[in-house]
Parts: sequence; structure tokens; C-alpha cells
Amino acid sequence: MQKHLHPDSPFKVEAVYESRFKSRDELRYSLRSIFDYAPWVRNIFIVTNGQVPTWLDVDHDRVRVVPHREIIPAEYLPTFNSHVIESCLHRIPGLAEHYIYFNDDVMLLRAVKPTDFFTENGLMHGFISSASIPNGPKVHSDTPSMWAAKNARALIHNETGYYLSQKFAHTYHPQLKSVAAENEQRFATAYHECRQNKFRQDNDILCNSFLNPCMAYVMGRAVFARTRAWYFNIRDVSAKNLYTSLRSMRGKPNCPYSVCLNDHVSPNVEPNFPEYARYLRDFLEWYYPTKAPAERADESVAVVSDLLADADDGEDGRPRVTAASNGA
Repeated sequence: MQKHLHPDSPFKVEAVYESRFKSRDELRYSLRSIFDYAPWVRNIFIVTNGQVPTWLDVDHDRVRVVPHREIIPAEYLPTFNSHVIESCLHRIPGLAEHYIYFNDDVMLLRAVKPTDFFTENGLMHGFISSASIPNGPKVHSDTPSMWAAKNARALIHNETGYYLSQKFAHTYHPQLKSVAAENEQRFATAYHECRQNKFRQDNDILCNSFLNPCMAYVMGRAVFARTRAWYFNIRDVSAKNLYTSLRSMRGKPNCPYSVCLNDHVSPNVEPNFPEYARYLRDFLEWYYPTKAPAERADESVAVVSDLLADADDGEDGRPRVTAASNGA
């Protein structure tokens, strides 16, 4: 990564914060949540740049690690840009037409069923939020994700005449492989330009959480819906109370369907929660105490050290639904 960090490259510093790459074993608990609350999922594909978690049983028949080189053309590797990785997820060998994309910091909090993600006749749900993308062109103050969303909106408008601005909830994202593949072909030039970016830049495209659900909606292959999803920064002291609330709601009707435990560094905000890593681990171990079948029996959960806590960083009988987890 350091080799490709040229001082004159037009990326924002937040695109390379250590928190974007730091592992706090979120993937382990994301997997546990899927085995606990969505046991009907047929296959789980874990996309990484080649790393294999020490705790993962690579021989498990329902979980497979997919290295970038299997799905991303060689001309775009290596990449450290999640927008590039996401644009290639539909290329995973063996991926079902109906699949669900998870980031590794997204966990299920309650039992879900296939019709929570897709209608009975196969349309995908697009889970919209109450927020919208501001009108107008990109501006320098936009986040890299906002740049990518505005670019996707422009592609859709230029192609179809539809102008869609509703954001999608920061949670799991149901997908249709055929729609993703059609978008890759339809917007080939824009995909090529985006995929050349080693880090997030201003010509990126937000595929899974905007372009794909919006184009599916325009084509009559998706419906917009709502889901109860929580999202918060694990580094903010308010996370303490949010963990307590989630514990109290577990197993109750008001429990959210998912939570995104985002690790975010704000450059102009003083840290106010130095013990955040310990609280995160305690919550995850409490909510998901049972090892997933895909975890090695001889592997124990690592103890969070003070050094880590103080680090400065941000046809087989089952339905054909697949969960894919992306590790940048």
C-alpha cells in the first residue's frame, strides 16, 4: 500500500486512514451472526486480498475465501479501494443470482428469512434511509463515498432519465447478479476509470449501495423498502449506551435487524473513548458467544491488549441466497 501512496495522487487522506484496514475480528462475529440468524444461507464468500483469518476453517463446505485476483482483472491490482472491490463482487465463481452483500462490520441481531431481502417472485429489496444525496455536482468537501454516489446518480440519470437521490441504509445489501453484470457492461467506461483508482477518488462509483439497487428499481426488478438498522461509531463514547441498549433489546420485538459497528476516525475531533476496543469485544462476545461452524475448534478469541485499545486507527435444499463479506 505504501508503494502506491504517491504524494501527488488525488485521493483524500480519509481514504487511507488505518481504521479502514484495521481488523478487530469483526468478520468472526459477522459470520457468527449469519450462522445464528440466517442458517438458510447456502454459501458465504469472504473477499480479501489473499489473507485468511487464523481462526477460519478453510475446509468448511459453506465458506470460501475469494482472493481479489479471482474477481478483479489483473490490470487493476493491487487495489485498496473498496469501491473497486465492490464493483467486482458479482464475478465470484458460484455466486447465486440472489445474493446479499455484507461489510465485515455488519452483524445480524435477530432471525431473518429470505423474504426479508427478496420478494417471493424474486425482486430485490433496496433498503432506503431517511437521508438523501444533496443535489448538484460533486464538491471538494464531499466525502469519497458521496463522490461515488453522485457519480452513480449521474450515470443513471444520463442513461434512463431517472434522477434518484435517496440514500440506502448502512446495512446488508440484497443484490441480483444479472443486474450487477448488466451495469458493468452498460457503464463499462466508468467502471474502467473507477477500477484504476488504487484508493478512493472523485471518479469512483458506488455500485452495491446505489447503482445496482437503483438500476434494478428502474428496470422493475427491485422494490424500495425499510429495515431497522443501527449504525454508529465504535470510537465515540456514546457507543457505551448503544451497546447497553442493544443488549436490552436482544430477543425482543423492537430489536433492530442489524447493526453496523463502524470504526471511524475524525481528524478534527479529539478521541473521547480510549477503551473503545475493549467495549466492542465485550459486546460482541456477549451477543455472539457461540463459535460458528466455520471457526477452527482449536482457535480462541484473542485478548484485546492495552496497546490495541489505545491504537490510533479507523438445489441442495437451501434457498439460493449467498452472503458475501468484503474485506478491503
